[in-house]
Amino acid sequence: MLANPSITLKPERDRSIESRHPWIFSGALAERPKNIPAGTVVDVLSQRKKFLARGFYNPHSQISVRILSFETIPIDETFFESRITRALELR
Repeated sequence: MLANPSITLKPERDRSIESRHPWIFSGALAERPKNIPAGTVVDVLSQRKKFLARGFYNPHSQISVRILSFETIPIDETFFESRITRALELR
């Protein structure tokens, strides 16, 4: 499996992610990547390159990353199947 592209946050902007906030706003990015298409799964890293989360990137929104997981698990068909199954079980 290929590694996901990564996005680095500005210093001190990792606190909300460490508190499990599901969004990363564009102002928190150290720089806006130019070569990552919308909808790409990216790894979110702290300024010190510590893994924080994994989510969908959108360069066209103020919410640049929507977090899918705070763990280094693959975002694939199995991931979505388990999330949907769990949601249905909670109903």
